[in-house]
Amino acid sequence: MESYNFSIEKSIQILEKTPLIVEILMTNISESWIRAPDGEGGWTPFDIVGQLTHTDKTNWIERTKIFFSEDGNKVFSLLRRDTMIAENKTKQISELVSEFTSVRKQKIDALKAMNISSFDLDRQAIHPTDGLVKLRQLLSAWLVHDLSHLAQIFRAMSKQYSDDVGSWIKYLKILKN
Repeated sequence: MESYNFSIEKSIQILEKTPLIVEILMTNISESWIRAPDGEGGWTPFDIVGQLTHTDKTNWIERTKIFFSEDGNKVFSLLRRDTMIAENKTKQISELVSEFTSVRKQKIDALKAMNISSFDLDRQAIHPTDGLVKLRQLLSAWLVHDLSHLAQIFRAMSKQYSDDVGSWIKYLKILKN
């Protein structure tokens, strides 16, 4: 049986596909699909693509580099989730998807170039709210962050039809959150 422990190679297989999934799902569709929130006060698929782009620009590789820092400063800066809303306010979804695709490619290339060893995965740094963390945890979180946001996009889109599915709602777990 195959192990499900963290693997950079297996994670990259998914991380590289996320922009393609987003592009296929979010381009050439009605604005109503893109702008519907996943719940009252929740994020829209547009916001989620913005969040994926923002965290790729400011989070994953930048924090990975901290694990290898020689200056002794191993503390992450706090991630500002609110900035991505302002950054993306005037963009079209096609621009945002294109930017995400470009940024993700750069970050995956950077990750590959780091040649991280299994020993490196146990390096430690300090998260501003969670304390001591390992590199394997950060990189695992990157993958799960992608999968979580893809699920959130599907949930937001599905909820648009929650009143229309009738009695089938009891079989549709995605509408129960």
